[in-house]
Amino acid sequence: MMIEVKNVSKSYGNFKVLKNISFTVHQGEIIGLLGPNGAGKTTTMRTLTGFLSYDEGSISIAGFNPESHPLETRRLIGYLPENPLLYEEQTIYEFLDFVARMKEIKEIASEITRVMEETDIAERKDQLISSLSRGFKQRVGFAAALLGNPAILILDEPTSGLDPNQVVEIRKLIKKMGEEKTIILSTHILPEVEEICQKVIVIDKGSIKAVDTIEELKNKTATEAVCLLKTDDMEKTRSILAKLDSVISYEEIEDGFSLTLDTLSNRNKVLKELVSGGVYEFQTPKVSLEEVFHELTLSEEEQA
Repeated sequence: MMIEVKNVSKSYGNFKVLKNISFTVHQGEIIGLLGPNGAGKTTTMRTLTGFLSYDEGSISIAGFNPESHPLETRRLIGYLPENPLLYEEQTIYEFLDFVARMKEIKEIASEITRVMEETDIAERKDQLISSLSRGFKQRVGFAAALLGNPAILILDEPTSGLDPNQVVEIRKLIKKMGEEKTIILSTHILPEVEEICQKVIVIDKGSIKAVDTIEELKNKTATEAVCLLKTDDMEKTRSILAKLDSVISYEEIEDGFSLTLDTLSNRNKVLKELVSGGVYEFQTPKVSLEEVFHELTLSEEEQA
């Protein structure tokens, strides 16, 4: 277990930003931290890195508590904030040299060369940061986060403010980093999550709404899914449908049936029963992550 968060809460005065949140992240996973603006994503990330204290609960980073073992934790984590602090009067190399010394890295020159090559900025090492595009500045932030070869990367809105071409390049870089590292990626760009992440954590108003793979989330949150099937034996299939509790209703169509399931998560169970009835084709609706996110973060007032 690389990261374990148990019942963590954080307040600013009377305002509770995090409300008893819990989740785990395993080694090698790329996790998307999803939530509307103000949901608690950045606060969660800052508590993981140790830059922000929390009021209740516990956090373990590869066995270390970020509050009682800050040095050990920070060696394990590379953090890229949404707006990384870059000294624009310095060159890329000078800035990375400064960060490496702050991190007390021993073989500074070889380590800077390594991270510049990984982020594809080596050819511009003598260029002033102030002259770089937003996309290249983000690469410099990545390089700084990678100094010391941390096992975990925490990335807060890494493609925010980038143009479409820059977004593609940064996503490629994240995928490449994910081959070797555990990554938590905060974003509100849902296609980005579907493209990069293996699992998602949905947070809203300081509370965890869901932790699961994207596919399982789609299955669990989709309700009353309308499915289409084709069968070689209409009578036998009709008899099976009539006995299935998960099937709310069904009607005959050409060569088969249109049926409504109580939830898409029961699809496989229903299909298993129907195979014996001569069913040879079964179509289920495609559920988007946007629909899932909307359902999970909809307020009680909006649902009413």
